[in-house]
Amino acid sequence: MDKIERGISESSGLRFVYVDVTATAKILEERHLSGPASSFVLGEGLIAAALLSTNLKTKGERISFQLRVDGPLKGLCVEANDEGGLRGYTDIKIIDVVDEMIDPHISKILGNQGLLGIVHSNEKKMLSSGQINIEPPRVKTAIARYFNHSEQVPTAIEFFTEMKDFHVNKMKGLMVQKMPGADTESFVEILELFNSGSIKKALSKSKQLLDFLKITGLDDLTLLKSSPLNFSCHCSYEKSVAILHTLPEHDLKEMLKEKKSQKVICHFCGETYNVKESDLAMILLEKSDNIPEV
Repeated sequence: MDKIERGISESSGLRFVYVDVTATAKILEERHLSGPASSFVLGEGLIAAALLSTNLKTKGERISFQLRVDGPLKGLCVEANDEGGLRGYTDIKIIDVVDEMIDPHISKILGNQGLLGIVHSNEKKMLSSGQINIEPPRVKTAIARYFNHSEQVPTAIEFFTEMKDFHVNKMKGLMVQKMPGADTESFVEILELFNSGSIKKALSKSKQLLDFLKITGLDDLTLLKSSPLNFSCHCSYEKSVAILHTLPEHDLKEMLKEKKSQKVICHFCGETYNVKESDLAMILLEKSDNIPEV
């Protein structure tokens, strides 16, 4: 089961966040019928969104990680909500040449230039948003830069991502942040573990946050909270009908001429909704009634 675990070392003033999004990454890989390149990057995006979700404080809030790139993937968008729900998609699902490679360099997927967007919202409005240029575009680099530069919180981040037989196998991440007034030397020591690859190696075998007790040497590392993460999308048939309501009358009339239901596919989860002819006719009638008389 996917999860997010938060912990702290009081003696050093360091905050820890451990996430495992493997199950959700596998679900979205199947729902989107994604190739290995797209599935890999989407898995990394899910890790990033899960780490960002630590900024959500009240019910109904959500935060999205959006990365536009000049590589063949073109972009990805992943969203996390306050209840641990995750969803997301990549613009391109299949990249033929790259998907055939055993271990393609990430630049062949994401390219050399990117723009990161972070959007914090609730059910009624956008609360905040920001953009950062990322060159070269990498998911881990982007999320680390957001916390370090935009949030002004010294942060170290590591991912362990593994594909097996061209499918998602493991998608996990660890974040350590230096809190105000914390011991700088302790943070530098932890940062060296990230830079040396020791944290990544530990991540490959980890099952929980407290598995990092030994490698960090922080005997007082304490688990504060463990919460489930899961695939969750708030799309619905009613929202699909609302989307069609935005189309011009001409398009709706053309759809009705086909005398069949119309498919609306959710970008985030791949769910397909077949909007009935009767609902199309009702939309057209409502739009006709709302046309002002001249």
